[in-house]
Amino acid sequence: MKAFKCLPILLSLIIVSCESATEPEDCAGVAGGDSVLSGCDNVCNSTAVEDMCGTCDNDASNDCVSGTYTISDVTLHTSGDCSDNNGTSGLCFPPAGTAVSESDCVETGTGVCMDAEGDGIEGIETVADCTVDNMWVNFGWNLWMNLFPTMTITFSDDGTYTDSDDESGTWILDGTTLTMTDSEDEIITATVSGNTLTIEMIDAYFSDVDCAVIVFTK
Repeated sequence: MKAFKCLPILLSLIIVSCESATEPEDCAGVAGGDSVLSGCDNVCNSTAVEDMCGTCDNDASNDCVSGTYTISDVTLHTSGDCSDNNGTSGLCFPPAGTAVSESDCVETGTGVCMDAEGDGIEGIETVADCTVDNMWVNFGWNLWMNLFPTMTITFSDDGTYTDSDDESGTWILDGTTLTMTDSEDEIITATVSGNTLTIEMIDAYFSDVDCAVIVFTK
């Protein structure tokens, strides 16, 4: 009989024990939570990443841009406004009187070698024979990037830069905005994202006023 009298007591102890048990805590101390150690600093719920300087944080304002960047992509807006949704990655040549899309452009497998003035050079019929001082243009689709000269910009830790046109100047970084001031006090701004720089430039590249979105990659 004593054993039966003790049974309710034992059951109540088991129930209390089960009710007091909790799920494992996550890194934020929440029972059953889903927070995890993350980021390059291995901190709870961290979003820190290692930038190009080797610094582990999530502060874009202290990213360094030192190094050499080479042109890697060009999108041209013939409206002269880079915010317009009419940018193209290239040009169909020869011109057909109206703009031709890449999908409608006929590839012929031939082309022409042009000099720095944009004049065709007779006697050169293959891209292999078109020297680096000249430019090969396909009779078909041509990426704007291939029609632009090879451009590079080298940034130094001391806040100066030089480019492939032998221009030089100074640079400062404010958040993700890079401001370059050349030797003639002309200012160019770029947006920094990881190992890329994006510059918007207004010039008469193809029409009277074009806006080119030029991407440089390190």
